[in-house]
Amino acid sequence: MGVFIDALNNSDSEYIGAVEQIKDIISRRTRMPFHHPDIIFNNTSTGRACNKLIAKTHEFTHKVRL
Repeated sequence: MGVFIDALNNSDSEYIGAVEQIKDIISRRTRMPFHHPDIIFNNTSTGRACNKLIAKTHEFTHKVRL
C-alpha cells in the first residue's frame, strides 16, 4: 500500500490488531454452521463486532489511498 506499518515489530498497531481479530472471528464462524448465513451472523454480537473491525480496516485503507 506504500505505507510503513512495521507489522513484524509493532504488534500494537490498531490495523494489525483488527486484522488478527477478524481472522479469529472468521475461523470460529466457519466451525459454526448456524452462523454461515449473513442474516443470522450479522445479528449476533460477534457479527456486529466483526463488522466494526472491518469498518476500521476499511477506514485505514481509505486513508492510505488518499
